[in-house]
Amino acid sequence: MYHIANFYDKSINTDNYFDRLAEFVDSSIKQSESYNIYFKKEEKPIVLDCACGSGRLVKKLNDMGYDMIGLDISEEMLDVARDVCRNTPALFICQDMCEMDLFGSVAAITCMTDSINHITDMKKLNAFFARAHNFLDPGGVLIFDCLTDKNFRDMTESKCFFEDYDWGSCFWNGIYDSRRRICRYNISYFEYAGQRNEEEMYIRKDDYIVEKIWSLKTVLKQLYTSGFKSVEMYDNTDFSPANKESKRVYFVAVK
Repeated sequence: MYHIANFYDKSINTDNYFDRLAEFVDSSIKQSESYNIYFKKEEKPIVLDCACGSGRLVKKLNDMGYDMIGLDISEEMLDVARDVCRNTPALFICQDMCEMDLFGSVAAITCMTDSINHITDMKKLNAFFARAHNFLDPGGVLIFDCLTDKNFRDMTESKCFFEDYDWGSCFWNGIYDSRRRICRYNISYFEYAGQRNEEEMYIRKDDYIVEKIWSLKTVLKQLYTSGFKSVEMYDNTDFSPANKESKRVYFVAVK
């Protein structure tokens, strides 16, 4: 599993993805009431990154001036995050984000890279939103993204996908059950390991992922039920409004 965590980190950080994501999060937080309270007190806002994975966003936001907490259910992922964030004063916690339990409140909570889609049970989705609301400062924001049905339908038309990187290759196929709104992925990573007997050698590691498509209507309903007073939805990190063609929607929910 540790190898999978490393491959995941290598494959997702493309096209300055985390740079754009960090700028979006930073702009969203700075518009919040909680940020203004910290600013007036001349204190660094505390931000919790749920499902922090490899810690790339944690590091970016720390460099932008936030006190960071990274939370993930995978100890192997957290090992990668600690390495990525070495010399960064971030706190890492191994917890299920649907059962998170903090010592205090935070100015903002993030949950990016379709981590919401990895929650496949309605009760757990409700639990995550409720706990996020509970641990936010007044005026704090929950920022997350969510893949849409449009993304899954388009993605699974070709069934099999391939990406080539400087470190190796990645193959995956997705099977989308439109009735249950569940997508199952089989992923294989091939990392270049040098040559032996004049032949190129690769290390193969496999992974299996399940994601659930939540309708935007369901997500909005559960956010308001959990106590959030306003919610904005965007098509991308440039703050363009979400629309029926959006494949990934970015949410900013205000407590």
